[in-house]
Amino acid sequence: MTVKIGYLVGSLSSISINRATFEAVRKNAPEGVEITEISIADLPLYSQDHDHDFPEVARQLKSAIEAADAVVVATPTFNDSFSGVAKNAIDWASRPWGQHSFNGKPVAVAGSSIAPHGGTPGTTAMAAVLAFGEAKVLETPST
Repeated sequence: MTVKIGYLVGSLSSISINRATFEAVRKNAPEGVEITEISIADLPLYSQDHDHDFPEVARQLKSAIEAADAVVVATPTFNDSFSGVAKNAIDWASRPWGQHSFNGKPVAVAGSSIAPHGGTPGTTAMAAVLAFGEAKVLETPST
């Protein structure tokens, strides 16, 4: 049995610390664990105007989240919160109303940062947003 873990990187940067971290995790995954990035790079900005006709890229996002056994959301901390592109991805995944792709899904939140407080502000805020969508957010130890 293969365990499928999807990860979203809340950064579009070509030098993202979070992407580099999860690429290393992916490359070193143990046998029986498949780790795949769920891309958010091509998502347009979310608008309720799309709730009745999602673009293909948004349908692919929702399908990839739903197909994963668990998901990790890796986000940088920008201005003491998570990134706008991460929030946009969560908005797409949570719509239309009542069709939240993270509902009941085990989710871990991670963040790397060179800032003195690390990724704590961004990951804490992201965990709260995911919990609102009824994801099963895994607790992380306080630092």
